[in-house]
Amino acid sequence: MNLEGETIYLRRLTIDDAPIIHQWHNDSELYEYLVGQCHSPHMDQVKVWLTDRIKGSEREQTFGICLNDTNTLIGNVYLRNIDSFSKNAEFHIMLGNSKERSKGIGTEVMELIKRMSVDFLGLKRLYLYVLRSNERARKLYQKVGFLDEGVLKSHVRKKDRWVDVCVMGLSLEEK
Repeated sequence: MNLEGETIYLRRLTIDDAPIIHQWHNDSELYEYLVGQCHSPHMDQVKVWLTDRIKGSEREQTFGICLNDTNTLIGNVYLRNIDSFSKNAEFHIMLGNSKERSKGIGTEVMELIKRMSVDFLGLKRLYLYVLRSNERARKLYQKVGFLDEGVLKSHVRKKDRWVDVCVMGLSLEEK
């Protein structure tokens, strides 16, 4: 399944994506903006991780974010912890290519994911976790309709400091 937008499209990941994903997973600067930790995995570990994502499951959907004009993979987007009974899922996005940030790509990805979540997965709600200090991401999420739902105080360790994590949610039901 490919989902196409104006400047990007979403596609399933392939094992050929391992080198660029390996590069991103070893980028400690990128992880300063993400809730997760930079573990600096070896290529073999990335291939195992990627193979699991390619297999997929009912509880997770993973896509690569590619530019329409060059077919270049610039990031990944995930729906995790998909709950088909409660009709919700946890949203994650990572734009690994720093040159493609602040160009509206995140907004376009969000609109595609919202459409897929409703039309193909029948979801009613998305939620996410974002570092309170990641203002750019929080503004994007608010722009597309996410609302602040709470703060997890001193929830994640980043280098030598503890940081807060915001919980945000989005209703996908028509208003």
